[in-house]
Amino acid sequence: DFENFSKGVYYGKKALTLAQKIPKNNAGYISGALNAIAINYDDWEKPEQALYYHKQVFNYIKGKDTLTIDHTYNNIGNTLLKQKKYKEAERWIKTAVAIGEYNEKHNPDRYDIDFYSKATNYTNLAVIATKTNNLKAAEEFLQKAKGYSAKSQSAEKLRDYYRAEYEFNKQRKDLEKTVESQEQYIKLRDSVFNKNRDKSFLEIEAKYQNEKKEKELLKSKVAIAKNELELKKKNTQSIILLITIIALLIITILVYRQQKLKNSQ
Repeated sequence: DFENFSKGVYYGKKALTLAQKIPKNNAGYISGALNAIAINYDDWEKPEQALYYHKQVFNYIKGKDTLTIDHTYNNIGNTLLKQKKYKEAERWIKTAVAIGEYNEKHNPDRYDIDFYSKATNYTNLAVIATKTNNLKAAEEFLQKAKGYSAKSQSAEKLRDYYRAEYEFNKQRKDLEKTVESQEQYIKLRDSVFNKNRDKSFLEIEAKYQNEKKEKELLKSKVAIAKNELELKKKNTQSIILLITIIALLIITILVYRQQKLKNSQ
């Protein structure tokens, strides 16, 4: 989110390694880690790597369980959209929409309405319709996207919506509305990624590094304590052995002297 994609990939891969070590029911954790890696590659403008990691999810989430990962279908569609593969992108995103509608209808107790995902899906569909000059469909998708973006209460989704609306108004050559959409987009873009973002990230990173150092220091202290305990144990054993040897030596001398005295008598 702070556009430090190399570090995002690093942490995503670290999470993936940890997730794979979980002995049971780790598919959800692995899927989440793969998703994080792929999104970083996507925003990093490395679509091939993004698609590779997104599609790896299907090695772990299969059958009916794919009803829980509509976001993966949308993310693949989003990457294809950036590659201008509009028809293929549309197929993936419409699958995400269908999964969301199915869950709302058949699993209302298990799945809440995900306004954030719906906003994403319909915004992407509006962009595809605009790019393929299907302005009627684009307008319908934008109406849905606007409603779901507002309900999501996400500045990021509203930003994306106004970006799509700007492209739509520009395509139909409505200059006044194009300017309005662009102003809204810039305003929200700056609110999401403001000048304090680097400071915030550095604070989070510093906290993580400090906790990591504290953990390593604790491990070091535990290791030292164990070594001291082991050394103390060895010293105690050495003292006991020495005392035992001295005692045996004294007993041997006494027995020898007693025997010698007996022989003399």
